[in-house]
Amino acid sequence: MGALGAAAWAAPPPGAPAAPRSVTAVAGYKLSVFAGAPANAAKSTKPDSILQLGDSVFVGYADALDGDGAIPGSHPPVQGRTEVIQYDLHGRMGKVFSVAGHNDGLMAYDAHTLWAMSNEDDHPVLTVIDLQSGSQAEYQPTTPLPHGGVDDMVIIKGVVYATASHHSVAPNGIVTGAPAVIAIGLNSASHTFDWKPVLASNAQVTHAVTGAAMTLNLTQPDSEAVAPNGDLIVDGVADSQLVIVHEPGTAAQSARMLPVRLYRNLWPLDDTRFAPAAKNAFLLFADTATNTLYRLDGDFVPGAAYSSGRGSVLKLDMSSGELTPVVIGLGQPNGMWFVTP
Repeated sequence: MGALGAAAWAAPPPGAPAAPRSVTAVAGYKLSVFAGAPANAAKSTKPDSILQLGDSVFVGYADALDGDGAIPGSHPPVQGRTEVIQYDLHGRMGKVFSVAGHNDGLMAYDAHTLWAMSNEDDHPVLTVIDLQSGSQAEYQPTTPLPHGGVDDMVIIKGVVYATASHHSVAPNGIVTGAPAVIAIGLNSASHTFDWKPVLASNAQVTHAVTGAAMTLNLTQPDSEAVAPNGDLIVDGVADSQLVIVHEPGTAAQSARMLPVRLYRNLWPLDDTRFAPAAKNAFLLFADTATNTLYRLDGDFVPGAAYSSGRGSVLKLDMSSGELTPVVIGLGQPNGMWFVTP
């Protein structure tokens, strides 16, 4: 794990408050609070997805809504709303955008358009926000998805890929052969989005460590990332694995499954990000349990993978799947993003 203690507590960036002593970074990294509970903390809770767009950082707050977007305890179920909050690169709060349902995925479609996906368990809703005009539009799937909801999104070569969660359809949460990844496209006239399967939850793949052929059994595809080489990275949060999809959505598509472990134990991950080449980049991550956004500075190796999961931020070896803790003592770490000032 590396030495913990006083050596880990190098001075935070100027003006940034120190992290609580119970949250500790290993030596060589500087940890500080980027932003605490927002000013409207009674409403914006449980920070999750994070992304940078220009000189702003956007954070999706899931609040206390159920995974299908319903207000807990409402009968019949009443859909609620959650927030996406804009911060500057120093953690100062700016605009607040209200979006339908339980927000769990953010994506920059272009330089001025933000996509926010809600309801990972069922009844997915996509909110498209024009940051120039401030206008918003909501989209629902043209046809029902067999698995229930939609979670995270990335864009690769102009195509938007989204993860399909598997919670609400079958008693055990698994729908054999249901898509784990879909490609989506908008129909502006009808405010719907078309979808088509890209990777099945029981697809034939290669074990990334042994090279053996195997069948996936993805029960909860969650967050997504784009690797430095353009591969699509899918996090199987309940399965302690990453699925690495090469040339997604094309005739040349292939996939590998990488099991992830900490000290030889399978370890659930929520999010994974790759360090950029910029020397002044820093890592932001959310602790949903304490409504806190943390900033981590350090000598990140360009292309190295970092993940969040089960109380920790960890460095991930993409060859072996072995994890090394970098920050410990967190409540429920979720979204991550490398920010380049």
